[in-house]
Parts: sequence; structure tokens; C-alpha cells
Amino acid sequence: VAITFTNNWKNISDKLESKFREEFGGSLSVYVGEGEYTGTQFLKILPVSNQISERYVKGELREYQFEFTYYFMDANIRQGALTHILRSISRIESLIANNRSLTLADSTSIVNGRLLNYEITEGSEGFEYLVEMDYVCQHLGNLS
Repeated sequence: VAITFTNNWKNISDKLESKFREEFGGSLSVYVGEGEYTGTQFLKILPVSNQISERYVKGELREYQFEFTYYFMDANIRQGALTHILRSISRIESLIANNRSLTLADSTSIVNGRLLNYEITEGSEGFEYLVEMDYVCQHLGNLS
């Protein structure tokens, strides 16, 4: 008998992508996974890992980790580029802090969503700035 499953990776990444697009509108392109990216600044969401936090008789609590990578390259903002980057990071921090719990497409929720840390790198991969952020959340799934 075939099992029934839900692609929690897709559900979570779709919700995160939607939340970022809702917040930033057309000012920041948002992508999930690898691919062709366009624009002078964009955010890439990559699934990294998950682990079981707790196992129950009828389900399990998993912690999912994603990497958010913010790319910035804009010749028009050279003088205030770092200020612009720090403002964008602060906006992302606030967005995550205000959305620690999110309801997914299958009516389950992620909880305890948070940024653990981030690192700002100047002049890498052809971009003026690259910011890598570690995001984790928990999800109760595989309920029976």
C-alpha cells in the first residue's frame, strides 16, 4: 500500500517566499532553490537540513533549516550601499520576528521561526555584498 505524504519542504519554502514577496513587493526578487537569477538585489531561499526534535506516538516535531542569501549589486547606491544592506537586513529580521508562526497550505503550521545568525561578505561572487542568514523553524507533521 502506497503511503500518503506531504512535501513539507515545499510547503514551508512556498510560505516563506510568499511572505517575503508580500513584504518587499517588486523591490526585492525572491527565489527558492538554484536557478537563473536576475536583478541587482534578490533573496534566495535554500533548504539545508531537518532533524527530528521529538517523536510522538502519532506524529513528530521536526526542525527545518533554510539558508537565506541576500545578494546586492547596485552601482547607483555605491555610497550608501552598506546602509542600504543593513536596512534590508533589519527589515528581514523584523519580518521573521513578527511571523514566528505561519500557517501553511495544508493548514499545518510552522512555529518558532527565527534567524540564528548571519554573515555579511563584501565583494563576493560578482556582487558588492552577499549576506547569508540561517533560518530555522519547527513543524509538527506525519500525524496519524
